[in-house]
Amino acid sequence: VWKTLRKPDDTDTLKEAQEKLTKHFVEKKSVFTEKCVFRRAMKRQDESVNEYAMRLRRMAAHCEFGAALETEILSQFVVGVGIDEFQRECCRTNDLDLKAALEKARGYERVAENVSGLLKPTAAEMSSRSINYTERRPMSSGGCSNKNRPSWSTPSHGSSRQDCGYCGRRSHKEKSECPALNTECRKCGIKGHFAK
Repeated sequence: VWKTLRKPDDTDTLKEAQEKLTKHFVEKKSVFTEKCVFRRAMKRQDESVNEYAMRLRRMAAHCEFGAALETEILSQFVVGVGIDEFQRECCRTNDLDLKAALEKARGYERVAENVSGLLKPTAAEMSSRSINYTERRPMSSGGCSNKNRPSWSTPSHGSSRQDCGYCGRRSHKEKSECPALNTECRKCGIKGHFAK
């Protein structure tokens, strides 16, 4: 390979030789493939509008868009950002540029975050709600057989298997295998047994 790349008089410097060999052996990217990948790039859920725009810019660097670079990024940004209201607004605008589109998308993103914050209770609110819920839970008619529930015991050696006093099944030997262990009773709300 080197014989075909070197100068006829063999006066290549080490740096020139490295550049020629690197250029020869490093796989060239297909511009067509890079453009296809760029066209399929959609904003991920864990990605902000700014991060998506930066990812598009990095991808576009391999697409050889030339003078149309900003227009191509803008088009893919509007299509791939996934904010319906923003896309509708962009479609009604004739003189949209990437900077203005980014500002509008950031605005929609902030609104979505604020609305989400209004609708989702904080951890403290969730904690107080669950405490209040369990404190106020009415006892259902018929009650729960929790009061007289037998303690866990395994069948004695040689005896037939007994029903579990917590779940009613016969298939497990130890309490840790009981499916009711971490399940809340539908009648009394206490974990560790099924309602009868």
